[in-house]
Formats: sequence, structure tokens, C-alpha cells
Amino acid sequence: MSTTVGIIGAGQLGVYLCQAASTLGLSTVVMSASADSPAEQVADKTIIGEFDNLDVVRELCELVDVVTFEFEDVPQQTLDELTRLAHTTSLKVFPDPSVLSLLKNKATQKQWFINKGFPTGDFCVCDQNTKVEALAERLGLPFVQKSQTGGFDGRGVQIINRGDEQNFWSTPSIAEKWIEHEKELAVIVGRSTSGTCTSYPVVELTFSPKDQVLELATSPAAIPADLEHQAKALGERIVTALGGVGIFAIELFLTHDGQLLVNEVSPRVHNSGHMTIEAHQTSQYEQHLLAVTGQPLGDTQQINPAAMRNILYDDYMIELCGLPVSRWQHDQQTVVHWYGKLKGTLGRKMGHITSVAEQLNTAKQATLAGLAALDKEGLKVK
Repeated sequence: MSTTVGIIGAGQLGVYLCQAASTLGLSTVVMSASADSPAEQVADKTIIGEFDNLDVVRELCELVDVVTFEFEDVPQQTLDELTRLAHTTSLKVFPDPSVLSLLKNKATQKQWFINKGFPTGDFCVCDQNTKVEALAERLGLPFVQKSQTGGFDGRGVQIINRGDEQNFWSTPSIAEKWIEHEKELAVIVGRSTSGTCTSYPVVELTFSPKDQVLELATSPAAIPADLEHQAKALGERIVTALGGVGIFAIELFLTHDGQLLVNEVSPRVHNSGHMTIEAHQTSQYEQHLLAVTGQPLGDTQQINPAAMRNILYDDYMIELCGLPVSRWQHDQQTVVHWYGKLKGTLGRKMGHITSVAEQLNTAKQATLAGLAALDKEGLKVK
């Protein structure tokens, strides 16, 4: 009898979870807040309802064997209900809702790093009474302000420089000391129900300086082998300390003096792991599903160096909006993934391009060529 996985959330991460589930012989039911989400196009069944609607949550749970998450900012009442059902029925929920409760708030997440002794930057919790001058005195300028909850794709993040004091948000947030860094890195870690951990090769991240959205991810990262080992070990210690099950993404700063500092942790499959679909023996999506359904984890070996470039909405893509979830082969080594979103706003993630090559620089250049050809190639599939 096939195992059925319930996924709370139905965006592009849900698309690839559903596709991986099909490969693994699993069935999927996604819960979506609207009737036009990308994962509805590939899921076996979709349930529509707001994520805080407990009747809809219970309807989902009655149809599945295990529940997992496509995003972490799940309403607390929903997490509480999932905890109750996991304790009173045969339903399994991974990762544990308490992990999402901890990590979805950047203030509690950051304090947890400090309490557990994981290396991270200095920070302050902020509200409507916080004085920017006091923050500048403690943290220096510039510093980074992040909304405590709800931020994604660069939203809810801003850099406060001298003269920007009037732009400081009075809503619940954290202010972080600016970290002078050489590189931004990510480690994708999978952990099974038995506690076994596997890590993918470290990914190097390049963000847009304008809106803090990931533009390019490359693997393997250009770091020494000992730092690769340290980053993986740090990621696995964090996920083990959380008691996590499934895929977790650990974002790190590599400072100029060679230190690794934890930036953020996401308890789910992650944008920085998209390339694993083409570049690794087991994708992060397959690995997540293997973990949450209690199966042995897969091989994380990388086949060849790879680059992944996000497709961020620009006005020339307007004619592509409304195309279904698609996979286009740009050339022998480059694949364009289109998410099937109906609308685009400036900077929104509409798809991604992955290129796998013997040389990393070749893969990076190929993603640029794929992006340049997108307006022509995308229209061909109409």
C-alpha cells in the first residue's frame, strides 16, 4: 500500500516534492491557500484553505500518513493541532512542529544558536520602543534588520546605514551586527528518523545587493577541504540538536579570518538545493521524502560541478506568466525550470536554471546563456 504524504504549502518547492514523490512511488496531497498554486498542477490531490483553518488541516490529515512542510511560517494554532494529532492518532509529522515554532521566528532562532553554543553574530530583539541610536552604538553601522516572522525572498530584510534611521521598522524584528565576510555558504543536511545524517557538498551563494535575493548558487564551493568538513559537521550538529527529520538548509558566513558563523536555518527543502535535481545522485526532494517516510537516506554524491541561477521576474517575462509547470532543455548540460505562476512581480522567483558541466565556470556561463534565451525559448512551448 502506497504511503501518502501531505504537504502544507503548494509553491515551487511543493512542485519538486510532488515530482520526487511520484518517482519514489509515493502519493501526495498538498494544502494550498489559493486555487492557483504551482504544486496543484502536479500533486495527486489538492485541498484549498487558509493555513490557520483547522477544519481544512484535519481534512488533510485524514487523507495522509505523514505531514511535512513546504514553508516554515505556519500559524501556531495549526502547529499545535498537528502536534495533538501526532500524539493521539497514527499520523506522523516531520519535522516536529516544535522545530518550526522555534525556527520560524528569527529572534527565537537566533537565541537558540547562542544558547546551544553555535557560532553566530551579535543581535538585538527590536520592537516599537527600540532606539536606532542604541542599536548603532552596540552593533555599529551598518547593521541588518530582519522581520521576526514572514520574511522571504529578500522581503523583511534591510540594511540600515548612517542616515537611514528614518527607515527603521517599528514592527517586531531583530537587528544583527553586519558580518564582514568573504563568502556566503549553505549546507543542505538530511536527517532520518533513526538519527542518521547526510550532507550535500557545500554550496556557495551570491545574493543581489539590491534586494537580498539569491541570484546564483554554485557547487562545489571554492573553499578548502577542511572548511568543507567543518561546515558539514556544523550543519549536522545543528540538525541533530534540533532533533530534526528531513532536509534542513543551514546558511553560513565565512569571515575573512576563516570563521564559520551561522546566519539562518530553514527546516525544509531550500532554494540553494535546487541543483541537486540534476547534479546529485539523490535530489534534496527525494532525500526529504525518504527521511519523513522512515526510509534509508540516499547517496548525496555530486555527479559534476553545477550552477543554479534564479529566474527573477522582469517585465519581459509577462507573456510567460500562465505557462504551466515546465522543464525545458536549453542545451545538453542546461535545464530551465519554470514554476507555472500566474503572476509576476519585480524580483519574484519564477523559475530557475541549472547547468552541470565538468568545469564550474562553464556551468555558470551556461546559466547566463539560458537566462538570455528565456524569452524566446519559453514562448515556444505555448
